[in-house]
Amino acid sequence: PVPGQPGFVGGGGDGALAAAGSSSVDARGLLRTFTVLQMKDRAGTVGRAGVATFLRALLRETSRPVHAAGHSYGSRVLLNAVSVDPAPARALRSLLLLQPAVNARCFANDAGKGRPGGYRPAFGRVELPIFVTYSEHDAPLRKLFHLAARRKQDLGELVPAATPWSKYAALGGYGAQRTEENLALAQADAPAPYPLDTAREVLSVDCTKGIAGHGDVANA
Repeated sequence: PVPGQPGFVGGGGDGALAAAGSSSVDARGLLRTFTVLQMKDRAGTVGRAGVATFLRALLRETSRPVHAAGHSYGSRVLLNAVSVDPAPARALRSLLLLQPAVNARCFANDAGKGRPGGYRPAFGRVELPIFVTYSEHDAPLRKLFHLAARRKQDLGELVPAATPWSKYAALGGYGAQRTEENLALAQADAPAPYPLDTAREVLSVDCTKGIAGHGDVANA
């Protein structure tokens, strides 16, 4: 399903990450960082308090397969909606996270100090593996996200120059970290299929060759 067709639920990002791209350390830079955190927290609230209720009703009152897709903070909206209790009456058919602006340990077996990632409940609530795209060309998520979203509650998303091993790295910058259920893949050339019959819960797809920037997700 695509936007505008039945069975599609979508969440979009905003410009806050791109706006935080200033390297100058001044009042404007601090305000941009505040905006990143404010929008990140707002995405969690919208997912938990609004979209979750909508999805539960949709899945309860219909029998059609429901496919959900989110970009940037829209991915956090959907992850909060899917992961919050009570669980929906049935599972989503698929969940596609395009350049997600969330912590890379959100699905982790141990996000830190023995705490599991906050979005692991999504594993039992989506039929197909959860798709995650990430790209080396996504400057906001590779170079900036970990500088702003480094509060205690950001680690693992338990509440609302990076390396892949940074505990504050972005999911859309490096793929899922510390997640045994993750399968790392290279981007396939369309229309080649991905392994949907895998027992893995997450497919982290390196789309460096196909995604040239944070918003470059509407392409083959």
